[in-house]
Amino acid sequence: MKLLAWGVNHKSASVELREKVSFHHSELPEALNQLFEKGFEEAMILSTCNRTEVYAATRGEQTISDIRDFIIASRQLQSMEIDHVSKEFENIEVAEHLFRVVASLDSMVIGEPEIVAQVKSAYQVAKDTGNIGKLLNNLVQRSFNVAKRIRTETELSSKPTSVGAVGANLALQIFGSQDTHNILIMGAGEMAEVSLKNLMGQVERVDVKVCNRNLERAETLAKEYGATAYSFDDLDKVWCWADIVICSMGTTHDQLISKSFMKQLIRKRSDRPLFIIDLGVPRNVDPSIRDYDDIFLYDMDDLQRSADQNLKHRASLIETCEPYIKEGLDEFELWWHSLDNQVVISDIMKRNELIIQEELLKSERKLGELSLEQKNELEYLLRRVVKKAMHPQIHSLRNKVHPTQPKMSWREFFFGA
Repeated sequence: MKLLAWGVNHKSASVELREKVSFHHSELPEALNQLFEKGFEEAMILSTCNRTEVYAATRGEQTISDIRDFIIASRQLQSMEIDHVSKEFENIEVAEHLFRVVASLDSMVIGEPEIVAQVKSAYQVAKDTGNIGKLLNNLVQRSFNVAKRIRTETELSSKPTSVGAVGANLALQIFGSQDTHNILIMGAGEMAEVSLKNLMGQVERVDVKVCNRNLERAETLAKEYGATAYSFDDLDKVWCWADIVICSMGTTHDQLISKSFMKQLIRKRSDRPLFIIDLGVPRNVDPSIRDYDDIFLYDMDDLQRSADQNLKHRASLIETCEPYIKEGLDEFELWWHSLDNQVVISDIMKRNELIIQEELLKSERKLGELSLEQKNELEYLLRRVVKKAMHPQIHSLRNKVHPTQPKMSWREFFFGA
């Protein structure tokens, strides 16, 4: 079975293009079913603010081009839009890429913790729809183990910095940390909560309101931070009140906050400045509202530019993580080879059985008529000889060892240590 992966991310694709390629959570089951219909036996779609990636496994003739064509068709794109920014991986490259993604070595802000939960969510959807098999299951679980070791055994996450934290720092640069701030959280997701947590950790006096489609979820987040919860019925009221707005709403491709909404709001705010952090992909806020004075809007691309300031320090820590990636890859590759080895073992067993039956017939013709007891004893003898002769090879294959490995000689493979 071969592994394939295709994707776009923040390193190569603009936020506009990432919006077009992204999948809403509700779209994933149908998308995975379409991949299955195209012949992919296993598949997982990871779609976040910063990346949309398809991981797949197949025994057939399907290629990365089939994944690409699926993306173009399902997202209604032109090939020229994505071919120059997409990334492609095959076999062990897929494993290395996923390990780096889950360990947050490939994130906009290296070391951010959100990606693990995002991959777990993508994995669960694929599993629930029957699109996770032995190969992707093992790969994803190993990626979690590698990420956990890097997080606990290196300094990469000793001072965690996420996109949400970068947005919080941007807000403080404009408003400062000494004044009282009215903070509005649009949505009740993890990214919004990270921003809120960072703001409240750095600002002395803060008043928080949480606004969400689902009032119950808003109340849950609000209770944790001593905030007040609102539904979308109070959208105009809470936006008029806020100094800082953090948007992290799960949407389709329609923007929640339009330019016309903002035009009416400005009149009611009496020229008070408003800082907006748009963490949504697709974006929650119409980017054209930047035309208005005293409106400071930052989307994911803006946060990328700010996050770059942290990359030099974080990049110096990546080297300490590489041994963990390599060790995880070596273990995964050995396990992966063992899947092929199981087929080899089965073939060996079938061949051995044919040999035993052939030799039994030859012996009966040569020795003449044998009693049932003699036949059983002869068959037992043949089976013991064949089993002992093949034991070193079978043992090596079952223990995930390949005869071309530097640590094992051909002599050891065929005859044992």
